[in-house]
Amino acid sequence: MSTSTDHTLGPWNRYWFTPKSAGALGIARIYFFAAMSIMLWEHNVGLWADMTQVVWWPIPLFRNLGLSQVSPDNAALLHFAFKLCLIFSCLGFLTRISTASCTLMALYIVGLPNCYGGKIGHGYTLPLILMGIFAFSDSGAAWSIDNLIRKKFARDPKPAASGRYNWPMKLMLVTFALVFFGAGYSKLYRSGLEWIFSDNFSNLLLMHQYDRPVPLDWGVWIAKQNWLCVLMALMAVVFELGAPLGLINNYLKAFIFGSLLLMQIGIWLLIGVKFTPYFFCYPLLLPWQRVSDFLESLDFSWLDGKEAR
Repeated sequence: MSTSTDHTLGPWNRYWFTPKSAGALGIARIYFFAAMSIMLWEHNVGLWADMTQVVWWPIPLFRNLGLSQVSPDNAALLHFAFKLCLIFSCLGFLTRISTASCTLMALYIVGLPNCYGGKIGHGYTLPLILMGIFAFSDSGAAWSIDNLIRKKFARDPKPAASGRYNWPMKLMLVTFALVFFGAGYSKLYRSGLEWIFSDNFSNLLLMHQYDRPVPLDWGVWIAKQNWLCVLMALMAVVFELGAPLGLINNYLKAFIFGSLLLMQIGIWLLIGVKFTPYFFCYPLLLPWQRVSDFLESLDFSWLDGKEAR
């Protein structure tokens, strides 16, 4: 169960390190790596193994670390190891090793396609950062095979509430806020208020009607309504810049990030740009502590080899 706020801590430490149970972090780990398995299962580096070196243009991460193009023989091995680490991370088996290995391999697997032709995508940036947070956290302390083994053989007691189970969930929320704030800031820094009040948004709606499949053709009509285009562009920037307000309390978090989710769904429907990696990450903002508390109230004594009372 979650504990009450420790008022002996200062505001900064209270935000990050108020003791929490390990359950919420453990269930969030199960969800996240299950979602990443669905999203990245077929993300095979073998597709890039036979690419010609003529278009090899490594991104700074690859260039600075001296990483090269994977060979066809090693591509299959890397793909298998990555899948295995995804499964181990989800189940919580050798959790620290599997989550760290998963993060390192994901950086290579996701980064490799960006090393050809000079076009860099940023769609996977958020899930990679979140994966790194799990790698540095003690996410296998609960709801994991590691925990079952400890309880079975070492007879360890239930992990006590601690700040080390709180900061990873808080850091994920802060990461969400900073990613969206950066998007809003970038719009105003590079284009100024013209991004909102010019015909920029209407042009985007029209352009994407012809260069990609778009689920709805409403963009053509909306593009003709200048006031509506300005309003939609303004709301996008306001909610992106206002994302840090979601750190204040749960009500603002639900309102702001719920609005950002609806905004991204709207972009997909009207422009055809699908934020699939983000859609998989949004559930991490749900109240996983309540889920953990509910599950812990159920009878799982059979897992410990004990008779149910």
